Amino acid sequence: MRPNILIYRVVGALCFVVGASGAFAQSQETGGIGGTGIAQETGGIGGTGISPQETGGIGGTGLTNTGQRIIGYGTIQAFGSIIVNGRDYGLTAHTGLTIDGQAAPLADLQVGQRALVSARVRQPGQQVATEVSVTHAIIGPISAKTSGGFSVLGQRIVPAAGAVFPDAHLLIPGTQVAVSAIGLGNGTWVATRVDVLPVNNGNFQLQGQVDQLWPAQGGAVINGEFILINPANLSQLHQGEPLIVTGQINANSPVATGVVPAPQITGPSGTTVEIEDAFVPAGTTGRLVAPDGVAATAPPNMTRSELPQLSVITGTLNPDGGIVVSRITIPQVPRDDATRPMLLNHGEAPETTHEPAEKAPDLNGSEVEPPTGIKPEIEPPEINPPEISPPEISPPEISPPEISPPEITTPDTND
Repeated sequence: MRPNILIYRVVGALCFVVGASGAFAQSQETGGIGGTGIAQETGGIGGTGISPQETGGIGGTGLTNTGQRIIGYGTIQAFGSIIVNGRDYGLTAHTGLTIDGQAAPLADLQVGQRALVSARVRQPGQQVATEVSVTHAIIGPISAKTSGGFSVLGQRIVPAAGAVFPDAHLLIPGTQVAVSAIGLGNGTWVATRVDVLPVNNGNFQLQGQVDQLWPAQGGAVINGEFILINPANLSQLHQGEPLIVTGQINANSPVATGVVPAPQITGPSGTTVEIEDAFVPAGTTGRLVAPDGVAATAPPNMTRSELPQLSVITGTLNPDGGIVVSRITIPQVPRDDATRPMLLNHGEAPETTHEPAEKAPDLNGSEVEPPTGIKPEIEPPEINPPEISPPEISPPEISPPEISPPEITTPDTND
Protein backbone atom coordinates (compact mmCIF):
# COMPACT_ATOMS: atom_id res chain seq x y z
CA MET A 1 0.00 0.00 0.00
CA ARG A 2 1.36 3.44 -0.91
CA PRO A 3 -0.33 5.89 1.48
CA ASN A 4 -1.12 9.43 0.46
CA ILE A 5 0.40 12.19 2.54
CA LEU A 6 -2.40 13.52 4.73
CA ILE A 7 -2.43 15.82 7.71
CA TYR A 8 -4.94 15.20 10.42
CA ARG A 9 -5.54 17.18 13.56
CA VAL A 10 -5.25 15.32 16.82
CA VAL A 11 -8.56 15.47 18.64
CA GLY A 12 -7.61 13.76 21.87
CA ALA A 13 -5.40 11.29 23.66
CA LEU A 14 -5.89 8.94 26.57
CA CYS A 15 -3.81 9.32 29.70
CA PHE A 16 -2.92 6.57 32.12
CA VAL A 17 -1.38 7.54 35.44
CA VAL A 18 -0.02 5.62 38.41
CA GLY A 19 1.16 7.77 41.25
CA ALA A 20 1.51 7.42 44.94
CA SER A 21 -2.01 6.03 45.15
CA GLY A 22 -0.98 2.95 43.18
CA ALA A 23 -2.55 3.75 39.77
CA PHE A 24 -0.05 3.38 36.92
CA ALA A 25 1.81 6.03 34.93
CA GLN A 26 3.05 6.01 31.40
CA SER A 27 6.78 5.79 30.90
CA GLN A 28 8.52 5.55 27.58
CA GLU A 29 10.50 2.42 26.68
CA THR A 30 12.65 1.93 23.63
CA GLY A 31 12.86 -1.86 23.66
CA GLY A 32 10.59 -4.64 22.58
CA ILE A 33 11.01 -8.22 21.48
CA GLY A 34 9.43 -9.74 18.40
CA GLY A 35 8.78 -13.33 17.40
CA THR A 36 9.42 -15.33 20.54
CA GLY A 37 8.17 -18.69 19.28
CA ILE A 38 8.03 -19.94 22.89
CA ALA A 39 5.82 -22.96 23.46
CA GLN A 40 3.02 -23.02 26.04
CA GLU A 41 3.73 -25.08 29.14
CA THR A 42 1.27 -26.65 31.54
CA GLY A 43 3.52 -27.57 34.46
CA GLY A 44 6.62 -26.52 36.35
CA ILE A 45 10.02 -26.25 34.71
CA GLY A 46 12.79 -28.01 36.56
CA GLY A 47 15.91 -26.06 37.45
CA THR A 48 14.47 -22.68 36.54
CA GLY A 49 12.65 -21.65 39.69
CA ILE A 50 9.36 -21.73 37.78
CA SER A 51 6.58 -23.42 39.70
CA PRO A 52 2.92 -24.15 38.90
CA GLN A 53 0.50 -21.38 39.87
CA GLU A 54 -1.06 -21.82 43.29
CA THR A 55 -4.81 -21.94 43.45
CA GLY A 56 -5.21 -19.95 46.65
CA GLY A 57 -3.02 -17.02 45.78
CA ILE A 58 0.73 -16.56 45.48
CA GLY A 59 2.55 -17.30 48.71
CA GLY A 60 5.86 -16.04 49.96
CA THR A 61 5.28 -12.40 49.02
CA GLY A 62 5.08 -11.10 52.59
CA LEU A 63 1.77 -9.29 52.18
CA THR A 64 1.11 -8.97 55.90
CA ASN A 65 1.62 -5.29 56.63
CA THR A 66 -1.49 -3.14 56.73
CA GLY A 67 -1.31 -0.50 54.01
CA GLN A 68 1.31 -2.37 51.99
CA ARG A 69 1.02 -1.68 48.26
CA ILE A 70 0.62 -4.28 45.50
CA ILE A 71 0.16 -3.98 41.74
CA GLY A 72 -1.29 -6.87 39.73
CA TYR A 73 -1.23 -6.90 35.93
CA GLY A 74 -2.76 -9.81 34.06
CA THR A 75 -5.89 -11.63 32.94
CA ILE A 76 -9.03 -11.61 35.07
CA GLN A 77 -9.26 -15.35 35.82
CA ALA A 78 -12.44 -15.47 37.90
CA PHE A 79 -14.49 -13.51 40.38
CA GLY A 80 -14.40 -13.54 44.15
CA SER A 81 -14.19 -9.86 44.05
CA ILE A 82 -11.68 -9.95 41.15
CA ILE A 83 -8.97 -12.61 40.76
CA VAL A 84 -5.83 -11.67 38.80
CA ASN A 85 -2.71 -13.88 38.79
CA GLY A 86 -4.32 -16.13 41.40
CA ARG A 87 -4.85 -13.33 43.89
CA ASP A 88 -8.30 -12.18 45.00
CA TYR A 89 -8.53 -8.39 45.16
CA GLY A 90 -11.46 -7.02 47.13
CA LEU A 91 -13.66 -4.43 45.43
CA THR A 92 -15.52 -1.70 47.27
CA ALA A 93 -17.88 1.09 46.32
CA HIS A 94 -14.79 3.33 46.26
CA THR A 95 -12.82 1.20 43.78
CA GLY A 96 -12.37 3.13 40.54
CA LEU A 97 -12.61 1.38 37.15
CA THR A 98 -11.58 2.66 33.74
CA ILE A 99 -11.92 0.77 30.47
CA ASP A 100 -9.78 2.12 27.63
CA GLY A 101 -9.35 5.33 29.62
CA GLN A 102 -13.07 5.90 30.26
CA ALA A 103 -14.78 5.56 33.66
CA ALA A 104 -16.99 2.46 33.84
CA PRO A 105 -19.12 0.60 36.43
CA LEU A 106 -17.58 -2.41 38.19
CA ALA A 107 -20.28 -4.57 36.59
CA ASP A 108 -18.43 -4.15 33.27
CA LEU A 109 -15.52 -6.28 34.54
CA GLN A 110 -15.40 -9.56 32.60
CA VAL A 111 -13.42 -12.78 32.87
CA GLY A 112 -10.65 -12.76 30.27
CA GLN A 113 -10.07 -8.99 30.26
CA ARG A 114 -6.53 -7.72 30.82
CA ALA A 115 -6.50 -5.63 34.00
CA LEU A 116 -4.03 -3.49 35.92
CA VAL A 117 -4.98 -3.55 39.61
CA SER A 118 -3.55 -1.15 42.20
CA ALA A 119 -4.29 -2.32 45.75
CA ARG A 120 -3.35 -2.10 49.42
CA VAL A 121 -3.31 -4.74 52.14
CA ARG A 122 -6.24 -4.22 54.52
CA GLN A 123 -5.24 -7.13 56.75
CA PRO A 124 -3.08 -10.25 56.26
CA GLY A 125 -4.54 -12.22 53.35
CA GLN A 126 -6.90 -9.46 52.20
CA GLN A 127 -6.00 -6.96 49.47
CA VAL A 128 -8.42 -4.18 48.53
CA ALA A 129 -8.25 -2.67 45.03
CA THR A 130 -8.15 1.12 44.87
CA GLU A 131 -7.98 1.36 41.06
CA VAL A 132 -8.62 -1.12 38.22
CA SER A 133 -7.77 -0.28 34.62
CA VAL A 134 -8.74 -2.47 31.64
CA THR A 135 -7.16 -1.86 28.24
CA HIS A 136 -8.08 -3.69 25.03
CA ALA A 137 -5.03 -4.46 22.94
CA ILE A 138 -6.98 -4.27 19.66
CA ILE A 139 -10.31 -2.77 18.62
CA GLY A 140 -11.41 -2.80 15.00
CA PRO A 141 -13.13 -4.76 12.23
CA ILE A 142 -12.15 -8.33 11.40
CA SER A 143 -10.39 -8.28 8.04
CA ALA A 144 -10.09 -12.03 7.45
CA LYS A 145 -10.27 -15.46 9.00
CA THR A 146 -6.90 -17.14 9.47
CA SER A 147 -5.72 -20.59 10.45
CA GLY A 148 -6.80 -20.99 14.07
CA GLY A 149 -8.13 -17.46 14.47
CA PHE A 150 -8.69 -14.19 12.63
CA SER A 151 -6.94 -10.91 11.83
CA VAL A 152 -7.67 -7.27 12.74
CA LEU A 153 -5.50 -4.30 11.65
CA GLY A 154 -2.90 -6.69 10.29
CA GLN A 155 -2.65 -8.51 13.66
CA ARG A 156 -2.99 -12.29 13.84
CA ILE A 157 -5.18 -13.30 16.79
CA VAL A 158 -5.33 -16.82 18.21
CA PRO A 159 -7.16 -18.00 21.35
CA ALA A 160 -5.39 -18.72 24.63
CA ALA A 161 -6.30 -21.82 26.63
CA GLY A 162 -9.67 -21.16 28.28
CA ALA A 163 -10.21 -17.93 26.34
CA VAL A 164 -13.71 -16.42 26.31
CA PHE A 165 -14.89 -16.05 22.70
CA PRO A 166 -18.26 -15.35 21.05
CA ASP A 167 -19.91 -17.86 18.72
CA ALA A 168 -17.69 -18.64 15.73
CA HIS A 169 -20.34 -17.57 13.22
CA LEU A 170 -20.04 -14.00 14.55
CA LEU A 171 -16.30 -13.80 13.88
CA ILE A 172 -16.52 -12.94 10.20
CA PRO A 173 -14.92 -10.19 8.11
CA GLY A 174 -16.45 -6.80 8.88
CA THR A 175 -17.46 -7.58 12.46
CA GLN A 176 -16.17 -4.99 14.95
CA VAL A 177 -14.45 -6.63 17.93
CA ALA A 178 -12.64 -5.63 21.11
CA VAL A 179 -9.74 -8.00 21.85
CA SER A 180 -8.10 -8.56 25.23
CA ALA A 181 -4.77 -10.18 24.40
CA ILE A 182 -1.07 -10.58 25.17
CA GLY A 183 1.34 -9.80 22.35
CA LEU A 184 3.99 -12.32 21.35
CA GLY A 185 5.67 -9.99 18.85
CA ASN A 186 5.56 -9.84 15.03
CA GLY A 187 1.86 -8.98 15.13
CA THR A 188 0.80 -12.24 16.82
CA TRP A 189 -1.50 -12.05 19.84
CA VAL A 190 -2.82 -14.67 22.27
CA ALA A 191 -6.38 -13.55 23.00
CA THR A 192 -7.88 -14.15 26.43
CA ARG A 193 -11.24 -12.59 25.54
CA VAL A 194 -13.00 -11.30 22.41
CA ASP A 195 -16.19 -9.21 22.52
CA VAL A 196 -18.31 -8.41 19.47
CA LEU A 197 -19.25 -4.72 19.36
CA PRO A 198 -22.75 -3.85 18.15
CA VAL A 199 -21.73 -1.36 15.45
CA ASN A 200 -18.75 -1.06 13.11
CA ASN A 201 -18.30 2.70 13.44
CA GLY A 202 -14.81 2.78 11.94
CA ASN A 203 -13.04 3.31 15.28
CA PHE A 204 -9.84 1.43 16.01
CA GLN A 205 -7.33 0.96 18.81
CA LEU A 206 -3.96 -0.77 18.58
CA GLN A 207 -1.36 -1.40 21.25
CA GLY A 208 2.09 -2.08 19.87
CA GLN A 209 5.54 -0.77 19.17
CA VAL A 210 6.92 1.52 16.48
CA ASP A 211 8.62 -0.59 13.82
CA GLN A 212 9.47 2.23 11.42
CA LEU A 213 8.93 5.96 11.10
CA TRP A 214 7.88 7.18 7.64
CA PRO A 215 7.66 10.98 7.94
CA ALA A 216 7.68 11.44 4.17
CA GLN A 217 4.51 9.34 3.94
CA GLY A 218 2.95 11.00 7.00
CA GLY A 219 2.85 8.02 9.32
CA ALA A 220 4.55 5.09 11.03
CA VAL A 221 4.53 1.30 10.87
CA ILE A 222 3.20 -0.09 14.16
CA ASN A 223 3.20 -3.86 14.60
CA GLY A 224 3.58 -4.16 10.83
CA GLU A 225 0.57 -1.92 10.08
CA PHE A 226 1.04 1.52 8.47
CA ILE A 227 -0.94 4.22 10.29
CA LEU A 228 -1.28 7.85 9.25
CA ILE A 229 -0.27 10.12 12.15
CA ASN A 230 -0.45 13.87 12.63
CA PRO A 231 3.03 15.37 11.95
CA ALA A 232 3.21 16.94 15.43
CA ASN A 233 2.68 13.54 17.08
CA LEU A 234 4.86 11.73 14.56
CA SER A 235 7.84 13.92 15.39
CA GLN A 236 7.63 12.81 19.04
CA LEU A 237 7.79 9.06 18.32
CA HIS A 238 10.86 6.83 18.47
CA GLN A 239 11.53 3.48 16.84
CA GLY A 240 10.86 0.60 19.24
CA GLU A 241 8.63 2.70 21.49
CA PRO A 242 5.56 0.87 22.89
CA LEU A 243 2.36 2.88 22.57
CA ILE A 244 -1.40 2.86 22.09
CA VAL A 245 -2.90 4.39 18.95
CA THR A 246 -6.58 5.26 18.54
CA GLY A 247 -8.38 6.70 15.56
CA GLN A 248 -10.64 6.08 12.58
CA ILE A 249 -10.36 3.82 9.53
CA ASN A 250 -10.93 5.96 6.43
CA ALA A 251 -10.99 4.25 3.01
CA ASN A 252 -9.34 1.17 4.56
CA SER A 253 -6.49 3.30 5.96
CA PRO A 254 -6.10 3.72 9.76
CA VAL A 255 -5.76 7.40 10.70
CA ALA A 256 -4.56 8.16 14.24
CA THR A 257 -6.39 10.75 16.32
CA GLY A 258 -4.68 9.81 19.60
CA VAL A 259 -1.21 8.47 20.43
CA VAL A 260 -0.11 7.74 24.02
CA PRO A 261 2.62 5.57 25.59
CA ALA A 262 1.62 2.02 26.50
CA PRO A 263 0.94 1.43 30.23
CA GLN A 264 4.00 0.63 32.32
CA ILE A 265 4.30 -0.62 35.88
CA THR A 266 5.52 2.01 38.32
CA GLY A 267 5.06 2.97 41.94
CA PRO A 268 6.92 3.59 45.19
CA SER A 269 9.98 1.52 46.06
CA GLY A 270 9.04 -1.72 47.82
CA THR A 271 5.70 -2.11 46.02
CA THR A 272 4.94 -5.77 45.33
CA VAL A 273 4.18 -6.55 41.67
CA GLU A 274 2.66 -9.62 40.01
CA ILE A 275 2.70 -9.44 36.20
CA GLU A 276 1.49 -11.89 33.53
CA ASP A 277 3.20 -11.35 30.18
CA ALA A 278 5.19 -13.00 27.37
CA PHE A 279 8.61 -12.62 29.00
CA VAL A 280 11.82 -13.78 27.34
CA PRO A 281 15.42 -13.48 28.55
CA ALA A 282 17.47 -10.61 27.11
CA GLY A 283 21.08 -11.78 27.25
CA THR A 284 22.63 -13.65 30.17
CA THR A 285 22.21 -10.99 32.87
CA GLY A 286 18.80 -12.19 34.09
CA ARG A 287 16.92 -9.35 32.37
CA LEU A 288 13.44 -10.32 31.18
CA VAL A 289 11.51 -8.30 28.61
CA ALA A 290 8.08 -8.52 26.97
CA PRO A 291 6.93 -7.10 23.60
CA ASP A 292 4.73 -4.49 25.35
CA GLY A 293 7.79 -2.94 27.02
CA VAL A 294 7.50 -4.46 30.51
CA ALA A 295 10.98 -5.38 31.74
CA ALA A 296 12.37 -6.98 34.92
CA THR A 297 15.51 -8.57 36.36
CA ALA A 298 15.59 -12.12 37.74
CA PRO A 299 18.35 -14.24 39.28
CA PRO A 300 20.15 -16.11 36.45
CA ASN A 301 19.15 -19.53 37.85
CA MET A 302 15.48 -18.66 37.10
CA THR A 303 16.09 -18.05 33.41
CA ARG A 304 18.59 -20.72 32.37
CA SER A 305 15.99 -22.75 30.50
CA GLU A 306 13.30 -21.71 28.07
CA LEU A 307 10.47 -19.84 29.75
CA PRO A 308 6.84 -20.76 29.02
CA GLN A 309 5.00 -18.74 26.40
CA LEU A 310 3.22 -16.80 29.15
CA SER A 311 4.58 -16.35 32.68
CA VAL A 312 3.67 -14.58 35.89
CA ILE A 313 6.58 -12.85 37.59
CA THR A 314 6.39 -11.81 41.25
CA GLY A 315 8.79 -9.23 42.63
CA THR A 316 9.22 -5.74 44.03
CA LEU A 317 9.97 -2.30 42.68
CA ASN A 318 13.44 -1.06 43.61
CA PRO A 319 14.34 2.61 44.23
CA ASP A 320 15.16 3.29 40.56
CA GLY A 321 11.78 1.91 39.43
CA GLY A 322 13.08 -1.44 38.16
CA ILE A 323 11.36 -4.76 38.93
CA VAL A 324 13.39 -7.34 40.89
CA VAL A 325 11.91 -10.84 40.36
CA SER A 326 11.64 -13.30 43.23
CA ARG A 327 9.38 -15.92 41.64
CA ILE A 328 8.14 -17.08 38.22
CA THR A 329 4.92 -19.11 37.93
CA ILE A 330 2.54 -20.46 35.30
CA PRO A 331 -0.71 -18.47 34.73
CA GLN A 332 -4.01 -20.02 35.72
CA VAL A 333 -6.59 -20.63 33.00
CA PRO A 334 -9.54 -18.19 33.17
CA ARG A 335 -12.76 -19.67 34.53
CA ASP A 336 -15.98 -18.18 33.16
CA ASP A 337 -18.44 -19.50 35.72
CA ALA A 338 -21.08 -16.80 35.17
CA THR A 339 -20.46 -15.26 38.61
CA ARG A 340 -20.21 -11.50 39.09
CA PRO A 341 -17.65 -9.49 41.09
CA MET A 342 -18.63 -9.17 44.75
CA LEU A 343 -18.21 -5.93 46.67
CA LEU A 344 -16.76 -6.26 50.15
CA ASN A 345 -19.60 -5.88 52.67
CA HIS A 346 -21.95 -4.70 49.94
CA GLY A 347 -23.01 -7.87 48.16
CA GLU A 348 -22.93 -8.50 44.43
CA ALA A 349 -22.04 -5.84 41.87
CA PRO A 350 -24.90 -4.81 39.54
CA GLU A 351 -25.60 -6.97 36.54
CA THR A 352 -23.63 -6.20 33.41
CA THR A 353 -25.21 -5.46 30.06
CA HIS A 354 -22.72 -7.63 28.16
CA GLU A 355 -23.97 -10.71 26.37
CA PRO A 356 -22.50 -14.00 27.64
CA ALA A 357 -19.70 -15.46 25.54
CA GLU A 358 -18.51 -18.98 24.97
CA LYS A 359 -15.07 -20.39 25.68
CA ALA A 360 -12.74 -20.97 22.77
CA PRO A 361 -11.29 -24.44 22.24
CA ASP A 362 -8.27 -25.32 24.40
CA LEU A 363 -5.12 -25.31 22.28
CA ASN A 364 -3.56 -27.90 24.65
CA GLY A 365 -0.40 -25.90 24.96
CA SER A 366 0.45 -26.03 21.27
CA GLU A 367 3.10 -23.67 20.04
CA VAL A 368 1.92 -20.58 18.23
CA GLU A 369 4.22 -19.61 15.39
CA PRO A 370 4.19 -16.00 14.19
CA PRO A 371 3.03 -15.65 10.58
CA THR A 372 5.72 -15.41 7.90
CA GLY A 373 4.17 -13.93 4.81
CA ILE A 374 1.16 -16.20 4.93
CA LYS A 375 -1.82 -14.87 3.07
CA PRO A 376 -5.03 -14.96 5.07
CA GLU A 377 -7.44 -17.73 4.23
CA ILE A 378 -10.70 -16.09 3.33
CA GLU A 379 -13.77 -18.25 2.99
CA PRO A 380 -15.77 -17.09 -0.03
CA PRO A 381 -19.41 -16.40 0.72
CA GLU A 382 -21.99 -18.88 -0.48
CA ILE A 383 -23.97 -17.21 -3.23
CA ASN A 384 -27.30 -18.61 -4.37
CA PRO A 385 -28.60 -17.27 -7.70
CA PRO A 386 -32.00 -15.61 -7.39
CA GLU A 387 -35.03 -17.47 -8.67
CA ILE A 388 -36.56 -15.45 -11.50
CA SER A 389 -40.09 -16.31 -12.69
CA PRO A 390 -41.16 -15.04 -16.14
CA PRO A 391 -44.02 -12.53 -15.98
CA GLU A 392 -47.51 -13.79 -16.66
CA ILE A 393 -48.71 -12.15 -19.92
CA SER A 394 -52.39 -12.12 -20.85
CA PRO A 395 -53.40 -11.23 -24.45
CA PRO A 396 -55.17 -7.88 -24.68
CA GLU A 397 -58.90 -7.77 -25.21
CA ILE A 398 -59.49 -6.20 -28.66
CA SER A 399 -63.01 -5.07 -29.67
CA PRO A 400 -63.73 -4.74 -33.42
CA PRO A 401 -64.38 -1.12 -34.47
CA GLU A 402 -67.93 -0.02 -35.16
CA ILE A 403 -68.06 1.00 -38.85
CA SER A 404 -70.96 3.05 -40.32
CA PRO A 405 -71.38 3.23 -44.18
CA PRO A 406 -70.64 6.69 -45.61
CA GLU A 407 -73.52 8.97 -46.52
CA ILE A 408 -73.52 9.63 -50.36
CA THR A 409 -75.45 12.58 -51.79
CA THR A 410 -76.54 12.33 -55.52
CA PRO A 411 -76.00 15.57 -57.46
CA ASP A 412 -79.14 17.34 -58.92
CA THR A 413 -79.09 17.04 -62.79
CA ASN A 414 -82.34 18.95 -63.68
CA ASP A 415 -80.37 22.13 -64.28
